[in-house]
Amino acid sequence: MAVDLTSATMDNKFVIQVFLEACRKADFQDKWMTAGTWAELVCLHYKLGCDVAFDGNKLVHAIGRDKALTSLIEGKDGVINEHISLFRNKYRPKGMSKQIYCFYASVKGKRPEGINASAQWHTNIDKATDLLEKKITRNTTLKFESTRINEIIDLTKLEGSTLIGKRKRPQNQGNVSEPGIKAADVSVLDPSSTQEVSSLACTPTVCPNTSFWQSPEAFILFKPVENETVLEAVNNQIELLGEANKSDFGYTELIENIKDFNLKDLSTYQIFCLRQKCTYLALALTLAKENMNKWTWKKCCEEAITLLKKTGIKQTSNPQTIMEWYRKFRVKRRFALVIQRNRLPPFLEQNQDITTTIKQYCKEHLGELSVEFVFDYLHHTILPKFVKEIYGDSRDELGEEKYQEVLKQVLKPYRLTCISISTVSRWMNVLGFKYELRRKGYYVDGHEKPATIEYRKAFCERYLAYEARMHRWVQVKEEVAKKLEEDGEIAEGSGYYYIDQGTQERMVEFHVDASDKLLLLGNISGDFGGNLSVRFPTGCKPLIAFGHVESIFKQFLISLTTWNGPDGERNIAPKDDGLGVMISAFQSRAAQRS
Repeated sequence: MAVDLTSATMDNKFVIQVFLEACRKADFQDKWMTAGTWAELVCLHYKLGCDVAFDGNKLVHAIGRDKALTSLIEGKDGVINEHISLFRNKYRPKGMSKQIYCFYASVKGKRPEGINASAQWHTNIDKATDLLEKKITRNTTLKFESTRINEIIDLTKLEGSTLIGKRKRPQNQGNVSEPGIKAADVSVLDPSSTQEVSSLACTPTVCPNTSFWQSPEAFILFKPVENETVLEAVNNQIELLGEANKSDFGYTELIENIKDFNLKDLSTYQIFCLRQKCTYLALALTLAKENMNKWTWKKCCEEAITLLKKTGIKQTSNPQTIMEWYRKFRVKRRFALVIQRNRLPPFLEQNQDITTTIKQYCKEHLGELSVEFVFDYLHHTILPKFVKEIYGDSRDELGEEKYQEVLKQVLKPYRLTCISISTVSRWMNVLGFKYELRRKGYYVDGHEKPATIEYRKAFCERYLAYEARMHRWVQVKEEVAKKLEEDGEIAEGSGYYYIDQGTQERMVEFHVDASDKLLLLGNISGDFGGNLSVRFPTGCKPLIAFGHVESIFKQFLISLTTWNGPDGERNIAPKDDGLGVMISAFQSRAAQRS
């Protein structure tokens, strides 16, 4: 029995999920079958509708796009999950140019045996005639165990109709007592009396007293959140989708994983596609709001494509594409974007400390940076150190000939035989360095960088510790200190109390900045603007701090704006600021002079 597969439209992930679940059925196992036979068996025995059916080409394409699954089915044991092992093979029939892909499913851990495992396996391909000719009834139809697959099939049916569900044939149509009403019109008054008709074949009749927007089907299709009606959900989604084109950065409101990457990582094409998606969905939802009682959701998407094509927007011509966009949008009302990042080569990926070192070294030497410069750094610094960490011997201890042999062994796990100039060039590009024409740039003030702010805290702590070794202190008698505290000249209890070992008097030590009167009342010795602290660390030398400041003066002062004449006359200005003179000075508080 052949299956009509002309409407195969489902995505690769769905096809793979359906195929892997079918592989668990004993009737389909332990035999080589072509991809086309597998597709026919699945569509027949699971009774897949035309909107979710697929053919052998779609199956081969879907598996080929899944690199992880491909590597598993080409492995030795072919174990896919806890249930099955799966194997793939291909051959070219005599007289044909196209290769035929075949699959062999079995219970977990079981490999093909006998002729199925030999070079002549293709002579034993099973055409599954008995299975394809088997009559499939409601009782013998296979059921999917995966709830995800069933949800997708149900939603696909929903999107193809306004109201779904089979309606029972009336038990007794002769009981209609009102005159003038034909038997065919009973379905309008009593929904239970309609004939059994597939929701995919036509748009069902809706009871005049029941709005589509109040139906469970509308609730499932448009996913209103808490305290929302279906119509409110549609209106809110339209309003949100409209944000994408309201302003320069309005599209950011529609990105679910906006915190996972930098906006600079988004290409202009990705932004363009996102805005067009929002335009298609907003128009399709608007048409649904106006026509959904008589149109299907698929019809709304088709009309949106037609209308936007007239305006020059032609991103898609397939309504299934818009329906798939909406499936991904309606749950969280956001789009999850995938950012393509350059993947690091294995050597750099598995040795992040070396990667960080190379990047830091290149940034510090941008002035003289070149591929040859980095090549020398790798071979004279990075690689010898790397070899020593693994083998314990330095390059000199190994000798040049032995070192080169060891280096090849070290690089082999990373699929490298050597690190050449071209390899270094590729690495630099992957790490983000670009070889471009010189362009004018500008300096950025880094005073407010996070690292600078953190450094300030450590510097302040270190500087305050240094002050214990500087001439920044003045000592006065205790009664003088109390008088200053009473007069409000200094904060109460801010000094260091001690007893002078020579005079046995009670003294208090203050910082010279505590009050100007301290310099007059205290006994300052020397010309450094203060005394050393009585808490001076033993065994240390006094410190004198110097500050450095510089300024540059240019020959010409050219403002950013100027006056021009009525007819566009301009004053001839110098090409640059002219000669410059830099003045540099060192200043010390202790020396009290510059």
